[in-house]
Amino acid sequence: MKKLLTVTMILFFITSTVNASSIRGDFEGNPIVSVKTSGSELKVEDVPAINYNGRTMVPIYMLRQLGADVAWDDSTYSVNVSLKNDPTQNNVKETSIINAYKWLSDTDMQIYMFASKLQQYKDLDQVPNLNDLLDRDYLELTDVYNKSLEYATSVYKQYGAETGINEILASQSKILESVGQTKELFKIWMTRKNDAQISSSLQMSVFNSIENSQKNIINTNKYVHTTFVQK
Repeated sequence: MKKLLTVTMILFFITSTVNASSIRGDFEGNPIVSVKTSGSELKVEDVPAINYNGRTMVPIYMLRQLGADVAWDDSTYSVNVSLKNDPTQNNVKETSIINAYKWLSDTDMQIYMFASKLQQYKDLDQVPNLNDLLDRDYLELTDVYNKSLEYATSVYKQYGAETGINEILASQSKILESVGQTKELFKIWMTRKNDAQISSSLQMSVFNSIENSQKNIINTNKYVHTTFVQK
């Protein structure tokens, strides 16, 4: 973004150190100031930075050493400064968001696999210790969900407005709860397999769990693909 700035506004963009005793000398009666960025001192080409009446005045040409584009407009007697984004920070941001999406996508797949297992178990005549197996698998699924939730939430707090993480988390929470309810209904059905109403309710619940978990996968992958395209 192009910004119209006067020379006196440059003090907002860089830090400087001022020595009241003027150990670096004077420029036209004003103490010279050392201007640094990340510990490295900026080079002085002609006019140095100075302390003028207690305010740090930095020549605008020094901004070029920080990666800024500086252009003088003689017709309007103004300076146009374009401050470039830090590529390192952008990479960290993009990587964090993509990792969050991938982790959430993996969780979607785990939910889908659990829902599919319920259908498989229902089609089998007998599975040893099935109640314990269901509880164990669901506990593992919940653990996967909580870990991805923790990471995705931390990313959302940093870049929430620019992501679809909150929407994905809300959807995942609903389907995880739904799958858990299907698991409990499955355990009831195991003791009452001859009850037609329970069998019908379980079949519909399993179907909805599988379908909704598939939708979650598609929805999360949409954000992953969009992020890659924008990148």
